[in-house]
Amino acid sequence: ILFQEERIETHHLDQLDPAMIAGLWARTGLDGFDLMVDDGLHTFEAGVCLFENAVARLAPTGIYVIEDVLRDDLPRYRR
Repeated sequence: ILFQEERIETHHLDQLDPAMIAGLWARTGLDGFDLMVDDGLHTFEAGVCLFENAVARLAPTGIYVIEDVLRDDLPRYRR
C-alpha cells in the first residue's frame, strides 16, 4: 500500500530497472536516508539491483534492510 505521512514516503517502481530507479531519485531529489527498507520482489537479482542503485543515498550511518532474503541466497549476498 502506497502512502505518505509527515516523515514517510513510499514509492512503487520496477526494482530490476536501473533507469526507473534513477528516475525516482531524479523526481524526488531525496538523499541522506537514515533507513531504507526493500520489501520488493524478494529475489537476489532484484535486491542487488535496488541496493546498488540506492545505497549511495543513505546517510553515513544509515541502515539498509532487504526483507525476506532466502536462506539459499545468503552466500550470494556475502560476495
